[in-house]
Amino acid sequence: MADRVISVPVERSMVGLLDIDPDFGRVLSLEDRVIAQRFGLPVHEMPAGPTGADVNELLAEEQAVGAIVLDGMLVHRLQVADQIGLRLLGAGDIVIRATDARLTVLADSTMTGTPTSRLAVLDDALLLALRRWPRLAVRLLERLEKQSQMLAAQFVIAELPRVDQRVMALLWLLAERWGYVSTIGTHLRLNLTHETLGALVGARRPTITLAVSELLDRGALIKQQQGWLLIEPPPQPTGTMADTDTPTIEIHGGSSAWSCVPEPPAHSPHSTFRAQQQSALQLSESARASAHEQTRRAAMLCHQSRELERRLAITAGRHS
Repeated sequence: MADRVISVPVERSMVGLLDIDPDFGRVLSLEDRVIAQRFGLPVHEMPAGPTGADVNELLAEEQAVGAIVLDGMLVHRLQVADQIGLRLLGAGDIVIRATDARLTVLADSTMTGTPTSRLAVLDDALLLALRRWPRLAVRLLERLEKQSQMLAAQFVIAELPRVDQRVMALLWLLAERWGYVSTIGTHLRLNLTHETLGALVGARRPTITLAVSELLDRGALIKQQQGWLLIEPPPQPTGTMADTDTPTIEIHGGSSAWSCVPEPPAHSPHSTFRAQQQSALQLSESARASAHEQTRRAAMLCHQSRELERRLAITAGRHS
């Protein structure tokens, strides 16, 4: 008789809701904090491997709404056409389980965890806690808003004219979340390859290599064994940006079509050019309307001529 295989359930590690972030407890009374501490969330450790595990697949298996990063990093890889972009999520960041309704412009969108990353899975225990203490949702929304600001700042950084500025601004952006200050500078313990830096700021790897070399040569950065030491401050405004560079939003005809155009000051060359352009467009519309009217009249005359020819032919046939 074959031996029976008895499966023993593996006990999963848990983390207290208030242990994830003390800010969660600041919206609760002392009595509620004691009760909330009993709410535990399961902890999932990402498996070691060269490529990392897909976070969305993990959340789907757990039937979870999302997760909070406890340790390590998550790498969100996005692709539009042939361009690859990255964003990083680290300790304290929230990831929401992706739905099947992915943006059509994205050719690919995957999120993987680095080895030894740990996630607090947001399951039904969190939903019960939110039902009992709704103000906990405010803290979660504040975290998501901060992540949104980080992503928006990364978008603006990718628009800086010089790649060395992009690299420096990005490292400061990351250091604001995961760096620490010492007497010699700001330390950022992230080992980012030049290819990763390029995907974060929208530049090719060879260009990033040149920019990093320039920053190292002038002492703005110091490469360390576990990351970077930031010496030079982040790029500052030069004060030379013209007011015409500030876009304004216009709605045309009350429709849902939005256009983003720079608004030039009055009596500037740009405003003169814009007036001339509008005048030319009006003349063009007038010429188009005139041509349309002439075409209509010509067609009418042609029709009348053919009708006259038809009647003459009938009359000639009767007299033949």
